Order: sequence, then C-alpha cells, then structure tokens
Amino acid sequence: MTAKKKQGRPAHQVSDKNRNLVKFARIAGVTNENICEMLGITSVNTLKKYYKPELEMGEAEINAKVVNQLFNEAMNGSVPSLIFWAKARMGWSDKGAVQQDKEIVVTVKRSENKHDPDAIERALLDESQF
Repeated sequence: MTAKKKQGRPAHQVSDKNRNLVKFARIAGVTNENICEMLGITSVNTLKKYYKPELEMGEAEINAKVVNQLFNEAMNGSVPSLIFWAKARMGWSDKGAVQQDKEIVVTVKRSENKHDPDAIERALLDESQF
C-alpha cells in the first residue's frame, strides 16, 4: 500500500486582469502583502515572480502620463498648469510676494537643479510610448 502524495496548491494563473489589478494597486499605494491577499497568493516572492514589471513600472508609467497631460495643458496656456510646472519642476517660489500699493512684487527663487532641458520634449515627441 503506497501513501498518496499530497497535492500542493495549484500554480498561480497570470491574466491581463490580474496584471492591471497589480499595476493599479501599486499606483494606489497598496502593499505587496495586501496585493497578495487580493490575488489569493500566499507569498510576496510569488507576487514578484509573476508581476515584477507591474510592481516596478506601474507608478512610473502613470506618472509619465500625468506629466504629459500637465505639459500639454501648460503648453496650451493653462495658467494654473504653468504656475505648477514653474514651482514643481523649475523650483520657483512665490513665497516672497509682497503687495506694494496696487502692484505685486514677486521674488523668484530658481533651483540649481541641473537637468537636460530637451529631455522632456524628446520624450513627448515619442507619444507611442504612452
């Protein structure tokens, strides 16, 4: 009489639905452990094995799309987008703004960040990646 072999848990089945779930859960800040629970996976190592690209690139992909939209809004003359871009990307500040009679004097403080000014334009020219 031979003993029956214990059957392990069936292998995880990757699907496009699960890939999207992992990507958007990561973007939303859900922990790896909670993503595992959502997928019925018991090990973070298994999650990383099957969904490494989604875990690593999901947030970067969405951030790139948001920056692209912000850039387009700014280039179309959206003043709030232009102001946000100048503050967030160029290090400008309006904290030193002082009203003098009916004029407002703004001291602009520029960041010393060194970056390739053409990198954004080159990236946006290849819209096929978005």
